[in-house]
Amino acid sequence: MINYNFKIESLECLINDNGLTNVIQNVHWRYIGTSKLGNSNNMYSVETLPIPNPDDFLPIAELTNEIVITWLENIFSQSDRLEQMQQEINNAINLIENPITKTIQL
Repeated sequence: MINYNFKIESLECLINDNGLTNVIQNVHWRYIGTSKLGNSNNMYSVETLPIPNPDDFLPIAELTNEIVITWLENIFSQSDRLEQMQQEINNAINLIENPITKTIQL
């Protein structure tokens, strides 16, 4: 079994956008998978967020990692992207734990 979690690396913000301040434009994130044996692998990417609705806008001081992760999960749930990332990480960890090649010195 592999446990997966997001780590928010950084946020790129527009300083001012339609009267709103510090509007998050891009989320730099890492998706990490760790096996029961402690082996891990991760993916790093940047996700562009949709333009926020001014009525639902959260000031940067009110944001938490959990809120931003929920945004990413909602975006990824619209496709099978999260499952694809998990499969890729799972495959990489499987190769660590069950290698199919080795290096030999002559």
